[in-house]
Amino acid sequence: MRENLLKWLVCPVCGHELKLDIFCCKGNEIIEGKLHCPCDQKFPIIGGVPRLIRDALQEELPQLYPDFFNRNPKLFDDKGKTKENDLSKEKKATMSRFGYEWLSFTDYDCDNFKPFIAPLPEKQELTKSVPVNGNSIFFAKIS
Repeated sequence: MRENLLKWLVCPVCGHELKLDIFCCKGNEIIEGKLHCPCDQKFPIIGGVPRLIRDALQEELPQLYPDFFNRNPKLFDDKGKTKENDLSKEKKATMSRFGYEWLSFTDYDCDNFKPFIAPLPEKQELTKSVPVNGNSIFFAKIS
C-alpha cells in the first residue's frame, strides 16, 4: 500500500478517515502496518494490502497470516467491537471463497473477455462529466 492512497480509505464501520502506523516498508510501499480509527477499529496491512474487515472475519486473520501476527502479537488485544459482531455462515463462506479465488487465480488470462465484449459497439464518446464527492463521473454516448 502506498501512503498517498490513505486519503481514499475510510473506516467501514463509522466512515471516518483512518490513521496509519507503519511497521515495515520497501521503498515507498508499506508492506506491514496498522490502520486505526477514532471508533477503536483497527485494520492490519499485511503483504501491502489493507485488510478492512472486522469482527468475526478479522478474528480469522491470525490463522491465515501467522507470521504477521507472530511479529505483532498484541495488535488486536484491545480491538473495538461493533454490534454486528456475528456474521452469517453464508457471508463468512463467501468472503473465504473470494479470498481463495483472489490468491489462487492470479494468473487468470481472461479467455472469455473478448467474446463477452464483442457485441458491444466499438466507438464510445464521453459526453458529460458530473462531480461526485470530489471525483468525476463520466457518461458515455455510444455511436
